[in-house]
Amino acid sequence: MTKDGLPVFDEYDSPYEAELQALYWASGYADDKGWNLIEWSSDAAMVVKQIADQSAPPLSWFTYSEMLEIRARFQNFKWSIKWNARSANGVADSLAKKALYGSSVFYFSCNVDVLPRDILSLCALECLSKNGSL
Repeated sequence: MTKDGLPVFDEYDSPYEAELQALYWASGYADDKGWNLIEWSSDAAMVVKQIADQSAPPLSWFTYSEMLEIRARFQNFKWSIKWNARSANGVADSLAKKALYGSSVFYFSCNVDVLPRDILSLCALECLSKNGSL
């Protein structure tokens, strides 16, 4: 974690660990805010399976306590999580890679003026493919 409380995702040994830590941070934030109507989505199939199957032991010793905490949050708030293909998640995947490998910091915002041009292009393409218009 950085001093501003945001996670640093380049410290993990695998995509599994990075995705799990992202969900740990995000679910903790949602828990703190008391948000109870959330349907979570992830393109990390093993993470989704581990969260959804409450009876299975966590896969990784290094993320054992985080997985148990995530499961408790999901059960407490009756949240659900589903897997989605990475190919159907192009904008989020591109933003994650840009944040991970670039020097940019992105904050959650509905202001499209602050998004990089390549991300805006992906948003437009996804919108066109789903709706047929912008």
